[in-house]
Amino acid sequence: MVVIVVAHPTKDVGRDGKARPVTLYDIEGSAHWFNKCDHGVVITRVPDTHVTEVYVAKVGTVKLRFDRFSGRFELLNDAPPRAA
Repeated sequence: MVVIVVAHPTKDVGRDGKARPVTLYDIEGSAHWFNKCDHGVVITRVPDTHVTEVYVAKVGTVKLRFDRFSGRFELLNDAPPRAA
């Protein structure tokens, strides 16, 4: 069985005017979200680029670039997927 819960960060993810990457700890009740899930997925778009970072807590990060012409994401060479 798969259960998917979508939660948005409730905590301020910027400090001194600088943004930082969002983590599972930015959700209300944060330690519970991180400790209970097998895989937590955080999807972030890098500002002013066409790059999207997909961070899977407890596994790793991949970087993707959106190709507007094909409508698909392409894996960037500098961030190979981490083997499970």
